[in-house]
Amino acid sequence: MSFKQIKNNNERRRRRRRRGKRRRRRRRRRRRRRRRRRRRRRRRRRRSKEEKEEEEGEEEEEEEEEEEEEEEEEEEDDDDDDDDEEEEEEEKKKKKKKKEISNEKW
Repeated sequence: MSFKQIKNNNERRRRRRRRGKRRRRRRRRRRRRRRRRRRRRRRRRRRSKEEKEEEEGEEEEEEEEEEEEEEEEEEEDDDDDDDDEEEEEEEKKKKKKKKEISNEKW
C-alpha cells in the first residue's frame, strides 16, 4: 500500500467514527427530546384531567344550586299564581258589576 492509500483509509475511518459519534449524539438528543415531550404531555394530561374533574365537581355543585334556586322560584311563582288568579277573579267580578250597573242606568 502506498502512503496515499493509507492516508485515505485513515480519513475514511475517522469520518465513519465521527459519523457514528454524530449519529449516536443525534439519537441520544432525539430520545431525550422525546422523553421530555412525553413527560410534559403526561403532566399536562394529568393536570388537565385533575382540572377537569375539579371543574366538573364545581359545575355539578353549581347546577345543584341552580336547580334548588329554580325549585324555590317555582314554589314562589305557584304562590304568586294563586294570588294572581284570585285577584283576576275579583277584577272580573268588579267589571261585571260595573257593566250591570251601567246597563241598569240606561
